[in-house]
Parts: sequence; C-alpha cells; structure tokens
Amino acid sequence: MQLAARAATGAGVAEAPAPATRISLVAETAVTPASAAQGAGATNSTPQPDGELGRPLSEALRSIERRRQSRIRIVPLLLVVGALWWGQTVLIPVVMSILVSYALEPAVARLETWRLPRLLGVPASRRTHRRQRGGRVRGLRGQVVAFGNRLPDAAHKLALTINREASWRTPRR
Repeated sequence: MQLAARAATGAGVAEAPAPATRISLVAETAVTPASAAQGAGATNSTPQPDGELGRPLSEALRSIERRRQSRIRIVPLLLVVGALWWGQTVLIPVVMSILVSYALEPAVARLETWRLPRLLGVPASRRTHRRQRGGRVRGLRGQVVAFGNRLPDAAHKLALTINREASWRTPRR
C-alpha cells in the first residue's frame, strides 16, 4: 500500500534521465524532448517517437528493406536472362525442334493409323513440311523484291524529313 502511494505521488521513485536530444534522419534536425512533446498535436511539424526508433528512422529502414527486396528479385531474373543469352546458340535450335515435333505429331499419328511405322513417318512428314514452307517462301518472292526496290526511296524521304525538322528547331542568327 505504501508502495502504491509512493508511486502515485512520485516520491521515492527514481526516474531514468531522458536523453537530451534525438537526431532525426529524415528532417535532419535535433529534436529535444520538450519540443517533441510540444508538437505532439501538430501534424508533420516534428517527428514523433515510434517505440525506441523514431518514425523517420523506421521509415528509412523500411525504405532500405524494400530496395533490398527489389534487388533480391531482380538479380535472379538477370541471371536467367544472362544464361539464356549465353546459351542461345544451343537453346534456340533445341526449342525450335521441340516445337516442330509437337506441330508434326498429328501428321505422324495419322501416318501410324495408315500402318506406316513411326521411323518412316517422321522423316516423311518433315519432308512434306519443308516443301510446303519452301512453297510459301517462293510465293512471297515478288513482295520481297518490291519491298527491296522501295527501300531507297523511303530512306531518302526519311532523311529529308529529319533534315527539315532539324532545321526548323535550330535557332537562326
């Protein structure tokens, strides 16, 4: 009972000395305990303590943590892209062959239903695919030649447009 009375009146209770100043990392100003208590009701006038860490310090730490987490996500992505770029001479033909095999699977299955062994059906369907692809390329030959013939004129028009825009933006003396 006496202990409760002493605690209520503050008699006989030793208080820890309060720190004189606290440095705010965001505002870069020294905040005294009196000025912090004075600005308690104001909004954004002075940073208020948030537990042991001040609010600006905890926000700075959260910002650092977010940047670290974004780096942790980006580094593996860059490693995968680098590995794919480095292995493109091997990976592109392998992936293309897998895609072609999936595309030709229905034709090979049809040949198997006609009692043609798979060992002969795969090269036959591949050969047919090559012939069809070659026919499509030959069919585009005229369009490719016409496009090639128009390129010099298009490049000349583009150069004239760029020169006209550059001279329009140049200040005259």
